[in-house]
Amino acid sequence: LHFKAFAENVLVCVEDRLMGICLALILCISACFIPGKAFATPVSSDPDTDEMWNAEWFNIGEWFEKTGNSAYEGFHFRTPDITGVDYYITFDNATDYETNFYLYSLDSVDWGNWLEDGPISTSAHAMTLYPLHLLPDADYFLKVDAFPSSEGYSFAIEMTPYPLGKGYITSLKAGRKNLTVRYKERLWTDKYQIAVRKKGTSKWKYYKTTKLKRTIKKLQSKKKYYVKVRSLRYFNGERYTGKWSNTRSVTVK
Repeated sequence: LHFKAFAENVLVCVEDRLMGICLALILCISACFIPGKAFATPVSSDPDTDEMWNAEWFNIGEWFEKTGNSAYEGFHFRTPDITGVDYYITFDNATDYETNFYLYSLDSVDWGNWLEDGPISTSAHAMTLYPLHLLPDADYFLKVDAFPSSEGYSFAIEMTPYPLGKGYITSLKAGRKNLTVRYKERLWTDKYQIAVRKKGTSKWKYYKTTKLKRTIKKLQSKKKYYVKVRSLRYFNGERYTGKWSNTRSVTVK
């Protein structure tokens, strides 16, 4: 009986230890996915919280031009709730002195850290295009550290959609005066475009759909048709296209 009680106590202790280790691992792993934290680097001096929130608002895509600098200036902006985009910031320095830009995330657990590996700098009379890794629907603060007597600077933050993946046909089957094509799903795609061409002609006919399968009807029997597929995305009034898939062929029944 004493041995049994001892064994039970040992088993309980082992289970408690394992539970503690599992909880610690879960906390460590979850910390890696905190928004804005994975690419934050601490700095020696942080701007004041009130200064961040009361800074001048800046709309994404807007070109801001400053004809004269103070030593420290701040701009507050919020990213739209849009996924599948890259952000790029363009700086144009009109001064003979180097100007440093620090980008902070206000949605980070530790908002006092700047993003990336250091300040974004421009040398004398230089224009710099710099990619940003920003989260959708998040607040950011751009701090400008410029020489007090400099002539000014300009900057803009713009969005560019992620590139669409190349089309890939998974199945192409012939029916009676029709064909059915299936293709792989691609991220960030609004619609799929199917191109069909009859052998002996050079003109393609185009069809659009949001589904991963499309049946093309009213084709000629006993004729060979070529088919290819690509992705389409519509963003800010522009149409973006992925690469066409490899062309496949089928003879209609």
